[in-house]
Amino acid sequence: MADKNPQSTTDPAAGATPSPEPLTPEEAIQQLRALMARVPFPQAPPAHRPFRRRLSHVDPKFVDAAINAIGASSEAQAALGASDAQLRTEVEFVARWSALTDEMTAALRTLLAANDIRRQRLGLTSLQAYRICEQLARDEANEKLISFVREMKRMKKFGRARRRRPETPPEETAKK
Repeated sequence: MADKNPQSTTDPAAGATPSPEPLTPEEAIQQLRALMARVPFPQAPPAHRPFRRRLSHVDPKFVDAAINAIGASSEAQAALGASDAQLRTEVEFVARWSALTDEMTAALRTLLAANDIRRQRLGLTSLQAYRICEQLARDEANEKLISFVREMKRMKKFGRARRRRPETPPEETAKK
């Protein structure tokens, strides 16, 4: 059951150019690692981790007001080691990288959904194979399937096992 590439057909309006071959998972991993090696990773601010998490959620209007204040004071710029122009560039940079993170999140959701569909197809095929082999094993000509059917029957589980609740002694239930 190979994946079918919906883009592999030729589009008559676009000419006779087929779309590129789909990536293998290994090729995709290699390209993703190469891409991630080129992504600049900034140095974290000198604060403990829980506080840094809160720092990323400062109101953008507050950030703009702070940048305006820095722009109005050369002393503030000297104390912070950054100008208002540098900080405005950083704000723009954050917005551009946010667009990438949104795309990557969407890509991750798409990959998870595609893999879930692959698991569903594989599960359906396996269950169909079990039922077919179960029927075929009834015939003497296919007695070699009996051991396979027994093994599949032993292993066949749908979903996950439910946890048993610990039974409460009768005297505890009566006290409540």
